[in-house]
Amino acid sequence: MRAEVTADGCSVRVYELLPDVDLPIEFAVLSSGQSVLDLGAGTGRFCRPLMRRGCRLTAVDNSVEMLASIAGTETVCADIEQLRLPERFDAVLLASHLVNTQEAPQRRSFLETAAYHLVPDGIAFIEWHPPTWFDRLSPGLVTTSQIGPVTVELEVHAIEKADWVDATVTYRHTGDEWLQHFCAARLSQGDLIEELAAVGLQLVTASQDASWQLARRN
Repeated sequence: MRAEVTADGCSVRVYELLPDVDLPIEFAVLSSGQSVLDLGAGTGRFCRPLMRRGCRLTAVDNSVEMLASIAGTETVCADIEQLRLPERFDAVLLASHLVNTQEAPQRRSFLETAAYHLVPDGIAFIEWHPPTWFDRLSPGLVTTSQIGPVTVELEVHAIEKADWVDATVTYRHTGDEWLQHFCAARLSQGDLIEELAAVGLQLVTASQDASWQLARRN
């Protein structure tokens, strides 16, 4: 039977509705023929634009239902934390703000997996909630945005000592509604640099809006 919600609370249907991402300019370093490992690929919103660019993708997610939306490339159903593939990649993506997990051991495992799968001169692309994102939040705040055909409402429930935020995202589309609760840990730039260094990675640059951090192996 089709699972409508993944283990971490994501609605498969919502991700099927969301459009492919517009790749940040920093992704321009990825060119035709390069290999890319997409950790937490979901329905392939990053895979497809990179495949159109000519990159060779391997998509990893722990939801068979999410991966079913990805065609034309290798898919691997597995937890990121335990993943150890025989291949090394020119680039590894860790998107969806996974690095902001509240569980420090899990965060370390995510980054260890990313570092393990890089070729010596490869690049890790890490999406996070930068500190400035947390600065804009306050308990009770409700914001609304639009991603393609989906209306996205963020409601902040609590902020604990500026260390983490507790919130719910509500997705709406043509009368349907899906809720996803999440907690996100606030990391400083220094915190992230330390986490990267612990797994053998070094921060090299950031995207213009600071939402992506690019790192290489030491």
